[in-house]
Amino acid sequence: MKKLYTLLVLITGCLLLQSSVKRLAYSSQPPQGNTGAEGFTCVDCHNSFGLNSGGGNVIVSGLPASDYVPGKKYDFALTITHGVADRKRWGFSIKAVDGAGNSTGAFTSTNANAKQNGEELSHSSAVITGATNTFTYNNLHWTAPSTAGQQISFYFVGNAADHSGTNQGDYIYSNVATIALPLTLKDFTATTLNDAVLLNWNTAQAVNSSFFTVQKSVDGQRFIDVTNVSVSGNATAAQYSYSDANPSYFGRSIFYRLKIVDKDGKFAYSKVVSILLKAKDVQIVNVYPNILKAGGTARAKIISDKDQALRILLMDASGRIIQSTTQLITSGNNNIQFTVNTTATGMMYARFVSSTVSQNIPIIVN
Repeated sequence: MKKLYTLLVLITGCLLLQSSVKRLAYSSQPPQGNTGAEGFTCVDCHNSFGLNSGGGNVIVSGLPASDYVPGKKYDFALTITHGVADRKRWGFSIKAVDGAGNSTGAFTSTNANAKQNGEELSHSSAVITGATNTFTYNNLHWTAPSTAGQQISFYFVGNAADHSGTNQGDYIYSNVATIALPLTLKDFTATTLNDAVLLNWNTAQAVNSSFFTVQKSVDGQRFIDVTNVSVSGNATAAQYSYSDANPSYFGRSIFYRLKIVDKDGKFAYSKVVSILLKAKDVQIVNVYPNILKAGGTARAKIISDKDQALRILLMDASGRIIQSTTQLITSGNNNIQFTVNTTATGMMYARFVSSTVSQNIPIIVN
């Protein structure tokens, strides 16, 4: 019996020693696979409290937020914050994965309390402080992959520990930061659809984009906004279209482009596409100037196949008619003028209406 008792004491001592060594090893460097990238976090072991339940958080600063430069080394910091100033030890782990869940880029550190941990970067001898509510690990580095255009997410956890020497009494915080890539526009085309212009475009990815603004021009240089088209979620591939029922000119090229606006307000333009619609019986060749003062006079060059009445409407951007006049045009070339009698300013339309044509020409009144 005495021998059995001695054996049990030895076994218990070994287990306690193993547990202490394990806890010591975790404070030196945590086990891999608990950043949240694989669905597990440190709360599976430090389970006194629920994940993100202590009134604090964990954040990173310095990592790219919208796109990245291939091969560039980014210096970043990781800050753990707790709701009460009673934490005395701080640990962390971070991992970067691509859209397929594979580790990407490379972590390094010049911080004595952080080092590589397989595919992750983690604390090395978790920092001990006096009672406080926050700690920041500085001098952390991530080198972007050599291939551009990957969607990358950073999964990271922070441990706001009580420094009791056990895995109890600690709060675990978890977070994820995703590099929002710019929209990739695969194509942008313009085709005719009866008397309208049908615009079609396709995207390969739209992680950070908010909306498209369809823009139109009569000279390919000065563009006006026509409408906004919202981006379809964060789809990796999507198709879009817009039908311009008022294509401005017939028998003369008109131009379109897309203004691609990101969620952070940044924007870029697509290529410019042009299209020529077949001329009508009444052809509005040109309206000039298309930027004029309120009360100013605009001129129009018109070709008609016969003598007829032509109604000219001035409308605001919402389609409200501001003024209406009627002029007689003759067969052949016509040069007419009309006064913009309004105190309103902004983008407007001069609509020319005959028995066969209804045509809107954009003008800007300032």
